[in-house]
Amino acid sequence: MSEDDPAGPGVAAADRAPASRSGDIVRDFGLFAPWAVIAYCLALAALRISLSPFLEIDEAEFVGNVDFRLLYDNAHPPLYNWATRIALVLTDWSWAQAMAMVKYSLLALYHYLIWNCATRLAGPRAGAMALAASAFLPQVLWMSAATLSHSVMILAGAAATLHAVLRVLEAPHWRSYAWLGVAITLGALAKFNFALLLAPLLLAFASHPKGRALFTAPGAWAAPATLLLLCGPTYIAALLFPESSGARLGKLYRESDFAALDLPGVGVDGGIELARALGAWAGAALAVWAGARLYDHHRGGGGAARRSVPIGAARLTAADVGEILGRAMLIGLALLALLVLAADISAVEERYLTPLLAVTPVYLALRWPLGRSAPAVLMAALTLYASVFAGLWAMTTFDAHRFKLPYAAIAAQIRVAEFAPAPIIAQRHVDRANLVLALGWPGARAPRYQALQDDAILLWPGRGAPPERLVPPGFGPASPITTVAAPYANRSGAEAVYRFQRFVRTVRPPTG
Repeated sequence: MSEDDPAGPGVAAADRAPASRSGDIVRDFGLFAPWAVIAYCLALAALRISLSPFLEIDEAEFVGNVDFRLLYDNAHPPLYNWATRIALVLTDWSWAQAMAMVKYSLLALYHYLIWNCATRLAGPRAGAMALAASAFLPQVLWMSAATLSHSVMILAGAAATLHAVLRVLEAPHWRSYAWLGVAITLGALAKFNFALLLAPLLLAFASHPKGRALFTAPGAWAAPATLLLLCGPTYIAALLFPESSGARLGKLYRESDFAALDLPGVGVDGGIELARALGAWAGAALAVWAGARLYDHHRGGGGAARRSVPIGAARLTAADVGEILGRAMLIGLALLALLVLAADISAVEERYLTPLLAVTPVYLALRWPLGRSAPAVLMAALTLYASVFAGLWAMTTFDAHRFKLPYAAIAAQIRVAEFAPAPIIAQRHVDRANLVLALGWPGARAPRYQALQDDAILLWPGRGAPPERLVPPGFGPASPITTVAAPYANRSGAEAVYRFQRFVRTVRPPTG
């Protein structure tokens, strides 16, 4: 069967029948799904661009950080920053367009590859249900559409890695292994915690009798070689500059909501946080699937029959891959739990689990196929996907959302004061980034912020004095404090108050 088949690789002849004859709306949607994914992500991008020229918290991290480096602020590998820089050049430095281009392209890639992986093994019905399962994962449905950035690349990298593994098992030559190295790179250069998926996934395949075929082909050398070539420089830099690459580790030890239950030297509170994060990440999808399977059982027949297309000489089936994915997630969660307890980690957030749990939709579609309940689950999923648009619009229209903060009004007052372009030092990085965009100052159309020399503008919310920690050493005030009280640029009725003040250098630093 050719991989150029429009119905997708791994789709049996019976499943390629015209949709109008099938009578199975789930399978019919599975055949149409790639086009739905493209339309959904294009619509999300258009909505995001229309909502505001300003940036969300995650998006704002890239302003002033799109030069080509190996390590970036907040302990991030470079790939998302590089992709953002390319998108900025393509969009003539339109930040909203560039951020939408990168994020929603990655989200489309994730959804397409999730569909493709399930379809390869069990046909378009399984592909449709994998997409349906994604709708019950809040990190995929809502957070990826609304706020996240690097985590969306992690999702795409996880799906690409699974897709590449299936390609290797289908055709185990060096080119397939090279693609596996590229797919792993997508995740490994998105966030350093991509190992939370990669290590358990390799262990799970190595522990499965059929899965060991992944490691035995003569061309297997191409995967680590490609990975070393593409990721080696960044990971060497991370080892050489641990103060940068490990900058986020301190967040693991902030006080958790369960600190009262903690024990000295053991991460009991972190273990509880891990359980909470697991429930928040995947609990809804597991509950929906359990309820749907129970319904199928009581209505007779259980889940839909597992039709599968064995792949490669190892003859792995949908059930085999589902078993391996389940094993990988269990291994990963067990190792993570041991790490949390042994390292006395206190805080575990949902997004930390994204690499490991990104393949959950494929696991559910392959390991626990639905029968009579499938159409209802699919309709519920499509409703949730549609609700994302209404939710994003309502949130930015009626809430005190940062997209609608009065940055334009602040910028207008700075122009009235006739301040020359200078570095902005703000209490929140998102305020700094958005005010730079509103003013068009260095950083808005340049890879880096303006360097601090003899002039700076301090910006802070509220009516108090400037926070002392914001004042650079050797600087003093050079203008009165200006207060800007302006309504949010939406229908929330809320008002924001900001103050700014110009500071200049009063004491020269000692020369060497």
